[in-house]
Amino acid sequence: MFKIITVNDFSKWCRDRGLRFDDDTPELGGMIVEGDPSAGMAKWVVRNFIQERDIALLYAPQKVGKTHFAYALGQSMALGTGLTCHFKVEEPRSTIIFNGEMRKDQLVRRKRSAERQVGVPKPDGAYCEHIAFGYQENEVVEDLSAPEGQQRFLDVIDECNARHPDSPHARVFILDSLKTLTNKGDIIPAKWNSLFRFLNRLRTEHPWTFIIIHHTNKLGEDSGTQDKAIKVDVRARLSRDSKAVLAAASDYFPSLDKDSCAKLYRQLARRFSGERKDAIWFLFMLEDLRDLPRSAGRPFLMEMLPEDNPPRWESTELDDSGLLGDTGGRALDYDGKGIDECVDDVAQELNPSSQATTDSSVLTPEANLTYEQLKKASREEVVAALRHTVEKNGCSSRKSLGKLLGTDKEGIDYLMRKHSLKNEDIGLKSGKTA
Repeated sequence: MFKIITVNDFSKWCRDRGLRFDDDTPELGGMIVEGDPSAGMAKWVVRNFIQERDIALLYAPQKVGKTHFAYALGQSMALGTGLTCHFKVEEPRSTIIFNGEMRKDQLVRRKRSAERQVGVPKPDGAYCEHIAFGYQENEVVEDLSAPEGQQRFLDVIDECNARHPDSPHARVFILDSLKTLTNKGDIIPAKWNSLFRFLNRLRTEHPWTFIIIHHTNKLGEDSGTQDKAIKVDVRARLSRDSKAVLAAASDYFPSLDKDSCAKLYRQLARRFSGERKDAIWFLFMLEDLRDLPRSAGRPFLMEMLPEDNPPRWESTELDDSGLLGDTGGRALDYDGKGIDECVDDVAQELNPSSQATTDSSVLTPEANLTYEQLKKASREEVVAALRHTVEKNGCSSRKSLGKLLGTDKEGIDYLMRKHSLKNEDIGLKSGKTA
């Protein structure tokens, strides 16, 4: 039975996994894709996080490291390298960082720090500029919610592009921070609505993306109006508060008990109380998953290690016990390969019940076998694979076993009859056929 999906869905699936998608109508192992590959497809600026023309909100308490992180991310977007495996960049994009909190000399030091952590763009490639936006001796900052500040914002973009005639024009803009760039005023609905209308007009006219840095309130929440939370496209929270970290772990892994959650935070505390006490660290929590799989919302630890030479960023996911696991991506990553190079893997992941080309002679009990593969396998391979599936997943009946293998109870019955097997042979209790 064929599984039919649209090209838009398939191309997004490919992009999430670093898979190059060039064909108009590929057919993969029983899966037919139909449609126009370019129609309505959003481009990722940072994979599984920010898309082109997004307005993203990055918020955290003071001194957590959101500015260090945002500036390193901006630098990595200009280089096209990405920042750890969790923030892969699709292509180099010139980036301008507008800072309303630092003097020019402070900003120069922060820029050099980001360059040491990530690298320096090539002269003829995408660039990354740090702008002390209107910061004067009297500490007057341009107000982006007012027409004068908005015009100055556009003038600065033109000036930056003119200073880099051999580089692509800026397409990503980091605003640090929301409060200071609205003239240190309170985040009232009128100011936010004015700023949003301005940014929304710009992203409609140009393929521009905006990342806004914002401070949390005393409760650790995104402070401001409800309108702001509705109008941004994606929100990400950075935190190292014990309650927030444990809440994120327990939300993603509902089976975690209080002892496991407490063990997680003790592990984090020990990790940064010794030789890494000067490291910048926080838990990154993506709060808007759009149509991404739930796995994209897994909390993970970000840390910048200043003792390394040069300093570098690392990311570490929480594993299924809620504790720190191995560093890794959110999805199977094909690392830029073309469809023709891994057609079987793609077809198998998209449509597990489709025909597979794997030779049954190389099947092992640990392999993720489909029902179609088992129909071609030997008796010994079928017994080993079914027993492994039963023991690994705690199956109690042929029906539940069949569901895991992409078939039904009748499919398992067929395998059992073909090889003269009993329930005891594959680890099921006697009589459990339903």
